[in-house]
Amino acid sequence: MATQDTPCLTVNDACVAILLTTAVNRTTRSAKEVKKGLTDAAERLVWYERSLRLWEADVYQRHAIVVVDNSVGALLRAAERYPHLETINFNHTRQEERRHCGHKASAMGEQELVSIGHAMRTSSRINNPRTTHILKITGRYYAPGLAEHLKGLTRVHALIRQGSTSGVGCEALGC
Repeated sequence: MATQDTPCLTVNDACVAILLTTAVNRTTRSAKEVKKGLTDAAERLVWYERSLRLWEADVYQRHAIVVVDNSVGALLRAAERYPHLETINFNHTRQEERRHCGHKASAMGEQELVSIGHAMRTSSRINNPRTTHILKITGRYYAPGLAEHLKGLTRVHALIRQGSTSGVGCEALGC
């Protein structure tokens, strides 16, 4: 269980930080060329706010949560609504892209990787010496009872990957 003193989800001898990525306003490329997922900013905001309220109310997991918002503060302007979550407002710039990727981020998903890189550099929970693993979840989802799903995890596991019986992989809510 995560507490103020243990800013992670404790599973056996592992300590898991849960990274939620959010972007209310999708990039021009992803919104126009890739017709997948939620493209309406207002609808995305509703889903994110619902999810963050659930994470905030979850006394067992909320101290493990890091939210990196790539929406110039559109979602986290009122971070006081989520006092137990570590919130990072991130303004995506070309300079950050070059710093993280070495080039302009043009492929779908690269901008999210830049946000993840920013969180990895700046989050106190992720950089806490006790943290052994980082579990990335899209910010629109709330996953209760993660410790039960991760019950076999130990410090020696290098990677946690959601899989499917077909071996192709999937999202937890997409299978």
